[in-house]
Amino acid sequence: MTHTMDSPEKDSDMDMRRSKKHRSHNRINAGKKKQRLYIHPATDVIHVGYKTKWSQGAVAVPEFRSTTYTFDSAQQGEKAFKIALTGSNDGPLIYSRLNHPNAQILEDRLTNLEPGAGGAKVFCSGMSAIVTTTLALLPPGQVLAYSPPVYGGTHAFFEEVLYSMGVEVVKINGGDLRSAAKILKNIGHRLGMLFLETPANPTLKFVDLRALSAMAKENNPDCVVACDNTFMGIFQRPFKISPHIDVIIYSGTKFFGGHARIISGITLVRKGKEDLLKKVMNMRTVMGTILYPSEANELIMSIGTYEIRMKEEAANATKVAKFLVKHPKVVSVLHPSVLKPNSPDYKIYHRDCTGPSSIITFYLKTAEKKRVFRFLNEVGKYEIILQAVSLGGIESLMTNPATTTHSEMSEVEQKASGITINLIRLSVGLEDPEDLIAILKEALAKY
Repeated sequence: MTHTMDSPEKDSDMDMRRSKKHRSHNRINAGKKKQRLYIHPATDVIHVGYKTKWSQGAVAVPEFRSTTYTFDSAQQGEKAFKIALTGSNDGPLIYSRLNHPNAQILEDRLTNLEPGAGGAKVFCSGMSAIVTTTLALLPPGQVLAYSPPVYGGTHAFFEEVLYSMGVEVVKINGGDLRSAAKILKNIGHRLGMLFLETPANPTLKFVDLRALSAMAKENNPDCVVACDNTFMGIFQRPFKISPHIDVIIYSGTKFFGGHARIISGITLVRKGKEDLLKKVMNMRTVMGTILYPSEANELIMSIGTYEIRMKEEAANATKVAKFLVKHPKVVSVLHPSVLKPNSPDYKIYHRDCTGPSSIITFYLKTAEKKRVFRFLNEVGKYEIILQAVSLGGIESLMTNPATTTHSEMSEVEQKASGITINLIRLSVGLEDPEDLIAILKEALAKY
């Protein structure tokens, strides 16, 4: 997505507190366009949504920690609330639970970074993005369908929270299109949302976004198709892959944040589907799940290196995956760079993705808990590949999903999803890959 860059303008009001542009942080496109210039997303993510003249020439985006904002008049206050109640982001600022400048700047940049996006909303966690978006867009009495496995928190929300609220939740096998088509057809017009996470956490299994989203719309053109794209980021663009995908959700904590410092979530809607975003914003206002100014401002800084980090980490992960795939104590390695041509994921990956990302899932040869834990502890002794959940940061992290991130799943559910005790998830960071390989080699020799 691109925008047009305005030519320089003279400031008519040097009082920043009274500057309407400063207070509302309207889009950089706002106002009369005197010049047009193509701007690439890599530039947008550093500059869009903010002009230095709005804040006394400050190059870095300031942090706006005010809870509330003044109106120039009673009439403006009335107008601000009328606009806000429609779910729009275009009116004067009111209160930071609704919106604030750091969120608006961040949302502008995220929108321009995601091809095909018409708008974005930011949240105080990835799960708050999923919960708020689902509650906002799933119509009462309709069915939510999803393809497991998904992130453990998402699974708990679907299977426990929504179930307790009386929502019908249906699983489909995203890897079996014939079976999925049959289930979705049986749901028919009652299908309110199809939620897809691809590749899946933690098994890295791909689902066919094109086929499944088309099936959903065939059964109910008004259903919402949402995709959690946290694992692939810049390497997979759901809005470009299928015209039937309405919403993309990210855990901004992962690759966008990238430094294990910020908990955040992101929801984007397809251009032309901005009405969905207004519903999400209204729900966010009620639930109070907006990302706070300090975290939003730090994420603004982090996303400037988002693409660079993802590419470098993916290159490192490819080297590590190629080492693991040859090791005799590793049964299977699930990373896009080592997919075999006869794998059902191979075709989807090479059709829809431009790179492999940096998450590696692999199965140890021995499925004995004691020996698996010994391997993890041996790796951890070096304090370089750290034992921790989360992923997508500059530090390499390793975890055993069966006993951590996906431990809320029953043994039956784990087994059905391929989440066994010998499955290891490794998020490769920016360390020298030769060091990571040396550590893994030593740990594998001892386990």
